[in-house]
Amino acid sequence: MTIYTAGSLAVLPGDFAAVHMHDDTSGLIHIGEILNGDGFRNYEHAITYVGGPDDLIFEAEPGGARLVPMHYNVEDCLWSTGRPKLALTAAQAFSIPDVVKPLEGRPYSWLDYFALAQHRLHLPNLPTWPGGPQHPHRLVTLRTFIGDTGHFICSQAVDLIRLMVGFHLFSNRWFGYVTPADLANLIADSPLQ
Repeated sequence: MTIYTAGSLAVLPGDFAAVHMHDDTSGLIHIGEILNGDGFRNYEHAITYVGGPDDLIFEAEPGGARLVPMHYNVEDCLWSTGRPKLALTAAQAFSIPDVVKPLEGRPYSWLDYFALAQHRLHLPNLPTWPGGPQHPHRLVTLRTFIGDTGHFICSQAVDLIRLMVGFHLFSNRWFGYVTPADLANLIADSPLQ
């Protein structure tokens, strides 16, 4: 099994990170996360380590989800690595490359940020959202739109990958209702070994 070294951490396939970004859109995402009630941790992106000789990561980007070599600075990443509460079994970690392959190219959804905010504001779960690939010719409820696996944002990709290997990160919320700051909070609140 491939291991990526991030400082003193030995990152394994399936480990994920909340990433602090340094671009123009990251400030908007951070403000949105604060308004969404996610707290003040400054993480605007999320990735999953996949492994292989090129130290591949899986990330959802505006151009679509992709597998690329690790390219973030170590100091900008808050990894789930070394936290027993977030650790995968060896079998789950081994399956990560096969799990992410079919997700490549999946479209990004800026609308999900608005949907997450609508849910945070406790607006009714009425059919007001475009159905997407699962329901292309009708409106769907907010919960259906957020959970529609035909599109996602980076943090939803992390959540979906973990779900696909049988590991629930969040048990008491709608599927897909997760931001990068939620992941950062989950990591920070999970003690290291």
